Amino acid sequence: DALILSIYLNDTEDTKNWKELTVWRERMMPRVPGRVTAALMRRLRTVAWIYLRLEQARCRREFANYYAFLYRDDYSGWLRFVQALHTFREACDKSGCRLLAVVWPNLTELDPKRYPFHFAHEKIGAALKKEGIETLDLRPVFLGRNPVRMQGMPGVDGHPTEIAYRMGAETMFGAMLANGILPQTHVPKNNPNAIRPGWERIFVRMTHPESFTASNTVQAAVLKADDR
Repeated sequence: DALILSIYLNDTEDTKNWKELTVWRERMMPRVPGRVTAALMRRLRTVAWIYLRLEQARCRREFANYYAFLYRDDYSGWLRFVQALHTFREACDKSGCRLLAVVWPNLTELDPKRYPFHFAHEKIGAALKKEGIETLDLRPVFLGRNPVRMQGMPGVDGHPTEIAYRMGAETMFGAMLANGILPQTHVPKNNPNAIRPGWERIFVRMTHPESFTASNTVQAAVLKADDR
C-alpha cells in the first residue's frame, strides 16, 4: 500500500485561529477607496488605473509577508504542520504503508527568477527529510509555465486547473514507478504508441477513403494506400 500526501504551501495555516487568518486575508485584498477617491475613479479611468496598480503592488507585498509569517519557526500553524508530518509517518510505519509527500508550488508566480516561495519549499523539504519521508517537489514541473493556464481563476483562485492536476498526476505516477512504490506491471502497455493504430486508421480514412473499409486492418489499409 502507498499513501500520497499532497502539500500546498498554505497548509501551514492554523485554522484554529481563524480571526488571525481573516485579518491577514483582508490585508491581501485591495482597500475600498474613500468617497472622493471612488467618485474620481468612476469619472476618470486614469485615476482608477493608478489606484488599482498601487493596490495590486501593495497586495503582492502583503501576500509575500503572509507566507513569511506562515513559516516562522514559532508560528502555531507551522508547529502543528510539523507534528502532522510526524503523525503521518508514524501511522504509515505501523501499517507498513509507503508514504510519498508531494509538494506543490504556489501557482501565482511561476517565473523561475522571480518565484518568491523557494524558502517555503526548502523549509518543508527539511522537515520531511528529518522525518525520513520520501519527497517529490513539483517546482521543476511548473516553474517556467504560464501561470494563467495553471490557476483555477487567475489572480483570484490559485488552486490548480485540470491541466495542472494532470501534469502533477503524471509526474507522481512516474516517480512512484521509478521509486518502486508501484510495480512495473502498472506501466501502460505499448506506451507511448498505444493510440497510434487508431490515429493511423483515421489518417487513412481521411486521406484515402477509397482504400478503407470498416473491416480492414490498419496495416492492410496503409499498404493499399501506399500502392496507389
